Amino acid sequence: MELDNLPRFIALNTQVAQELLTMFAPILAAGLLAMQADELKLRLHDLLLVSEDKQKKEVKRFIAYVDARPLRSRACQVVPLDWNLPLVVLNLAATYLIVMLQFTHKF
Repeated sequence: MELDNLPRFIALNTQVAQELLTMFAPILAAGLLAMQADELKLRLHDLLLVSEDKQKKEVKRFIAYVDARPLRSRACQVVPLDWNLPLVVLNLAATYLIVMLQFTHKF
């Protein structure tokens, strides 16, 4: 790479990084939200250890509710909207690229 093209290369890579961050920012936020839900469960278990008998029943019921309904987001009930989405998109793109390459050799 020549030094004359270095600013253009840096600008292009910065733009690509910004677009990727913009595209996957909601997914990262959903992942952080799921992490906070897990932290809530840990705090509830800690509260269960120090709470009184009347409060324990309510805390156990809420823990059961949170365990039965985990915080998961999916697109069309198929694609997980969490930390794995960039890998799913990359996998899908690579698969279709291979399929397209195979079809171009037939014609």
